[in-house]
Amino acid sequence: MKWHYSGLIILFLFFVIGNKSKLYSVSGADFIKLGYSAFEGGLSEAVSVWQGRSTVLYNPANIYDENFVEFSTGWLEDAKTYRFSSKYRQLSFLTHLYTIDPIPVTNYFNETIGNLTWNDYLFLVSYGFTVRKTVKLGLSLKSIYRQQKNPYFNTSGSGYAFDIGGVFNFQTVNVGLAVQNIGSAIKYSNDPTKDSFPKQLRVGINKIFNIDYKRKKIGIEIDSVFEKDQKYLMSGLMYYTEPVSLLLGYKKSAKFSGISFGVGLGDKMKFVFADTPLGDLYRMKKFEVTYEF
Repeated sequence: MKWHYSGLIILFLFFVIGNKSKLYSVSGADFIKLGYSAFEGGLSEAVSVWQGRSTVLYNPANIYDENFVEFSTGWLEDAKTYRFSSKYRQLSFLTHLYTIDPIPVTNYFNETIGNLTWNDYLFLVSYGFTVRKTVKLGLSLKSIYRQQKNPYFNTSGSGYAFDIGGVFNFQTVNVGLAVQNIGSAIKYSNDPTKDSFPKQLRVGINKIFNIDYKRKKIGIEIDSVFEKDQKYLMSGLMYYTEPVSLLLGYKKSAKFSGISFGVGLGDKMKFVFADTPLGDLYRMKKFEVTYEF
């Protein structure tokens, strides 16, 4: 049997395994599923195989080839995200903040007595390596810290998890597989409540069409993500003609579906903007700037 047929069979088997697995659990740390940068957002996070500057967030085997530093931000009507990431040799580092705008808190007499504030932090380090020309593997370690303050009480919590993943190159397609957020629950001070991480099985298949001696290319990827009691299907399309990248994506689940789009400009210094759905009612705008060295 040819390798590319083997790749499709492996992908199908992982879909079946993921649909039956008891690996997943209900999560309270949903902010880590909001998406991170404009590049991934423009492709609707169909990046289990795609080697982008920060796609290690979805598959730790996707360590980018060049060293870089990157800043990214995203915003909703009342919430914002900020992220700084970098890569040196085989290590990637990332710090991510999700924060909501202060919400007024009132007492029994409808008098404002202060504000509710909420901040979520993610710290991640990834290591990726090549086993052989057709196989890449990776591991990510992450820590989450959550902080909530209001006039009545303050609480904070932390937890730790890791991701493992691989990218496999067949003759005509690439296949990616990652298991994410394996770890302890988030434990809070002054509160016995524990929130488990959103454990996920992510599977993707990717094909790149090189045109005009690699100065132009078209890439297509389809991903499935499995959690307990729900499944996501994502697809992403990128057209690149130096120095412009056009991004288009589609994401579907039982609860919502939506289209993402984005545009990138530059090579060593790159700017990317994307508009992505967040449920049926909201859309998040994202912007990033990256410098390679």
